[in-house]
Amino acid sequence: MLGPCENARRSPAGRQATLWVGKKADASLAPAPRWRVRPYFIRRIRRLQYAALMARLLSQGALVFTPTASRSELAAYAALPEAVRRRGRAVFYIHQTRLDARGRRKMRFIAPRLRHAMVLTTHAELAQAWRESGAANVLHVPYPIPLRARFLEAPFRRFVVPGVAREDKGFALLAEVVRRLAQVPSPPPFWIQAAPNHHGEYSPAIRDILAEMEACAWNGCVIARKALDEDAYHAQFSGGICLQPYDPEAYRAKITSVALDALAAGCPIIASRGLWSAEIVHRFGCGAVVDARDADAWVAAILEAPKHYEAWRKCAHQAAQT
Repeated sequence: MLGPCENARRSPAGRQATLWVGKKADASLAPAPRWRVRPYFIRRIRRLQYAALMARLLSQGALVFTPTASRSELAAYAALPEAVRRRGRAVFYIHQTRLDARGRRKMRFIAPRLRHAMVLTTHAELAQAWRESGAANVLHVPYPIPLRARFLEAPFRRFVVPGVAREDKGFALLAEVVRRLAQVPSPPPFWIQAAPNHHGEYSPAIRDILAEMEACAWNGCVIARKALDEDAYHAQFSGGICLQPYDPEAYRAKITSVALDALAAGCPIIASRGLWSAEIVHRFGCGAVVDARDADAWVAAILEAPKHYEAWRKCAHQAAQT
């Protein structure tokens, strides 16, 4: 699986690019014949390797693209001597940055050292924050949504909670919602993927939360606890209404892949107020927006949602095409 330190190096003639990936990555994942895949990164020392590789490639005058750049990658670049940063060109595509006081202090330290780099962001608020922090070359580049036409016409089947189970994705609130729904007559069908992290692990808090949900789950509430292959992952959105009870502080101005995948399948979304996905829902009418920590409001929204599924589904399709 390609990790967050993929880096594309293109020769000056533009004839070849190299993906620098994890040691365990599948080399067959190269997106085109002109791309080479170089298994390189080891998880325990990835940050050190990234800094060393960035220095080497920039010293050679390369163009280096980091597609899901975190603050650690940006800091590694900023720590390089200016003479090295000036020799090549680094491009960072940033899909999330904490915008609290501590996060902004770090941005103000890093941003002035990015004047030889290009910063791309998925969200306009992120772009503005990096400009205000002193980054010279910043561009808002919205993330494209690839339509999955075979899922767009499905009738309503269930509510879905796709992806990895994490505390910042509102799983404590979700457990309370599940507990309350289990007490209503004929609770709606649920599919909760609850995959472990990419190391195959759950945090202690998440283990307790999943056990709590499993203890009160009804027959139509499936808690899968597994990773899915690509086809199965995308198929779970078919006929679904996606729930995103995420923590708005953790996900402020963050584009979530789950929301993109939901819209691509014409899957409506019920999202916490303050999320990017809530902005999309409000703009296109493709779901509902709920206060993040109000379990009663979430239960009410879920019980009401199936009545609006057809209208929401069409609006989700429209949002994906815009």
